[in-house]
Amino acid sequence: AQALARDAEAGRDVSVGMGRLQAAASAFDEPRRRFRLLTARELADRPLPAWVVRDLLPSRGLAALYGPPGSGKSFPALDLATAIAEGRTWFGRRVHARQVVYVVAEGGGRFGVRVKAWEQAHERPMPDEVRFLDEPFALLADAGQLADAILPLVEKGVVVVIDTMSAAAPGIDENASADMGQVLAAAIALARRFDGLVLLVAHTGKDEARGLRGHSSAFAA
Repeated sequence: AQALARDAEAGRDVSVGMGRLQAAASAFDEPRRRFRLLTARELADRPLPAWVVRDLLPSRGLAALYGPPGSGKSFPALDLATAIAEGRTWFGRRVHARQVVYVVAEGGGRFGVRVKAWEQAHERPMPDEVRFLDEPFALLADAGQLADAILPLVEKGVVVVIDTMSAAAPGIDENASADMGQVLAAAIALARRFDGLVLLVAHTGKDEARGLRGHSSAFAA
């Protein structure tokens, strides 16, 4: 009788073990669901995107400030960066305060003069919530290292200004769809790393009415 009881207990253990193995195998075999399909109501009920600068800059993703070469784009870009850092209204638009990292990819040796000019015009020091990267930077090669430098120092939701896009993408053919696609993908991936916004300062082409210089994918993005 004792032998039968032991055999029955062993059988139960084997049955339980097999059941767990089957459940684990079933979970492993079940394909992971990457996409979730929404109903029209679920889509309509989603909250509207948040703004850093009302009706101008979203809180996440990719944006661009552009103008002709030599038109002084860095001055409004720098003032916009400080307005975001201070939560200051910018040209009548409400601003939600965020920390800012300003990548000086072009004219680094002279950029300190622009900072001093801003401080003189506004009669106050530039806020410490604006941090500067004044080192050689290539978006395709260095985006991950920049994110690693940002995350320990600033909160998520930071705004990164890259001035200029062309200087941060050396060797890229701006007129080639594949090259511009890589640049834009790298900028979007960078923004996702810190759940924030990347603002590209860019040049217009010969026809200013056509927007950013280079392939149309940059304007479409």
